[in-house]
Amino acid sequence: MSNTLITKKGRNQKHDIIEEIHGYNICIDTREIFLHGELGEESLDAGVEFRMANRFLKNLRLLEAAGDHPIIIHQHTDGGDWYSGMMMYDAIIACQCHVIFIMHGIACSMGSIIPQAADTRIIMPSCTFMIHDGSTSLTGTHKQVQSAAQIEERMREQMLDIYSSVCINGHYFQKEQATAKKTREYIINKMNEKGDWWLNARETVAFGFADAVLGDVGYETIETVRESLTNE
Repeated sequence: MSNTLITKKGRNQKHDIIEEIHGYNICIDTREIFLHGELGEESLDAGVEFRMANRFLKNLRLLEAAGDHPIIIHQHTDGGDWYSGMMMYDAIIACQCHVIFIMHGIACSMGSIIPQAADTRIIMPSCTFMIHDGSTSLTGTHKQVQSAAQIEERMREQMLDIYSSVCINGHYFQKEQATAKKTREYIINKMNEKGDWWLNARETVAFGFADAVLGDVGYETIETVRESLTNE
């Protein structure tokens, strides 16, 4: 966000910008969206869920309708609901603007899937990234549980498709000249071995889950990335 954005505004305009950011998780002037969980029961972060997804869709469409310049999405989440997350993933895929996605703090589980829809994926130096099979709880009749288990398996296959499609372009798999099949098998083996496969920022880039760590050449600052895309 521009250092001079708020200081150049009048008092009422500054108040509007602050209200946008803190009240609606969007800054229209800078075309930025902020993704983080709402407070749930016992003041716990609810993570990725319907409120986050619905607000995100509205904010993304609002910025898309306002112009064709890049949109920046800031995310901090340790995961959450599959369906809400995939709603957000699809919305980014469908967006006509170039989407820059920045991972802050922690990007785990569903929080590691959503960024893969973006055109440019940046991870902050201290951000922790994690993928796994997730967890589920099935109840109901025998047939209902069987049917739900089939859906869960489809979700897992879709998740692996997403991961392997981006990771094949990562430094590690490029160096190994890995095929799509080999890339997918490697990811499956890592999840089976680790349960939760934790990566630091540099490892996240090496395996292809992000394009760069903020501060890398060409990605020195958020403004550097934005301006390079705007000037293309």
